[in-house]
Amino acid sequence: MDRRRAIIVASSLLTGMAAGPLRQASAATYPNRTIRLLVPFPPGGGTDLVARAIAEKISGRLGQRMIIENKSGGLGAIAQRELAAAPPDGHTLVMDSMAIVVFPHLMKTPLYDPVASLDAVARVSTFPFVIVVNPNVPVKSVRELIDYLRGNSGANVASAGATTRLAAELFRLEANVDMTFVSYRGGAPTMVAMISGESHVYFGDIPTVINHVRSGRLRAIAVTSKTRSSVLPDVPTVAESGLPSYEFASWNGVYARSGTPPEVLDLLNREFVRATREPDIAALLDSVGSVPGEGSATEFGAFHRSQYAYWRDVVRRANMPNID
Repeated sequence: MDRRRAIIVASSLLTGMAAGPLRQASAATYPNRTIRLLVPFPPGGGTDLVARAIAEKISGRLGQRMIIENKSGGLGAIAQRELAAAPPDGHTLVMDSMAIVVFPHLMKTPLYDPVASLDAVARVSTFPFVIVVNPNVPVKSVRELIDYLRGNSGANVASAGATTRLAAELFRLEANVDMTFVSYRGGAPTMVAMISGESHVYFGDIPTVINHVRSGRLRAIAVTSKTRSSVLPDVPTVAESGLPSYEFASWNGVYARSGTPPEVLDLLNREFVRATREPDIAALLDSVGSVPGEGSATEFGAFHRSQYAYWRDVVRRANMPNID
């Protein structure tokens, strides 16, 4: 990733916005060509699968194709660069995870501004993480986990990226415990480390851990959302297990370039939200512990800005290391 080039692109985007980008679309004429939905992750991942399923639904309704383009790498900056180069007319979109509001806080020099450079379209899904331990760890509840972390200096917590680390860091702050983090490159090597006992605790997404929990290779302690997961209904939440101040839920959302006409944002919002409520899409989301998104484009924009500010404060309180 050429950081200098990415920074120049981001700066150019902000300059263009300051000059007032041309509004080239309206609800009456939109869309008039193929819609590109950029996914800043490799093919086959959770966000990619959901994006492809939804794009198929929306393509038929809008009368133009919606195609997926995977633009992984650069901590999301590659997808942002593509969006920055596109007209603000709703024909180029990005579907990203909550990482979009987290990564800039972990960079010495942020490669993009997720507030100034984007218009929110729709929240597609919300999903909790689940805290799991190796079965040899003598922990079966949140209270026991807190005591274990306070009494075992050799215990370590696996991390497979910024969001898994963030979920654990928030727990560390709220429970007032110490953690020793061990980083792995992705969910697969993390599962190997957890099952072998090399690492002891992990805060991870449900699709990564669910089969290992069901087979008994890992033990689920609690889910991180305020309500229980339909996929793991017998696993309590952290909040109901004695730490009511804790809540962590990740999400996927769709964004357009800043300056996109509000009527186009509203049209897209209705289509994305409608698609998540189709029986097959809803079943797909439910199978991985996700809840369909809701709310208008304006409401998602307010949520996006609040999340950006909230996680900025958590990153600072946790004194998390830079990742660039």
